[in-house]
Amino acid sequence: MTISKKDNTHLHQVLFMDMDTYFNWAPYFNEEFVKSHGETYGIIAGVMTTNLVRIDNACKDDFFRWLVEKGVNVNPENI
Repeated sequence: MTISKKDNTHLHQVLFMDMDTYFNWAPYFNEEFVKSHGETYGIIAGVMTTNLVRIDNACKDDFFRWLVEKGVNVNPENI
């Protein structure tokens, strides 16, 4: 799954355009989400640039749960 200005634009707006929300999850993405899920699944769980995030489909549901734990208000049903 890709979240960018062109793909999943609603999620992009939530995750990248509100700086308070961005700082709730982005600084922890690699260390908490990618590292732990990579070890669990044996894959690269996700990658992030300054304006895009890609999540392996095997980790998609976990990513949304993790975002909620970080205090990010996302509704995966809107995808």
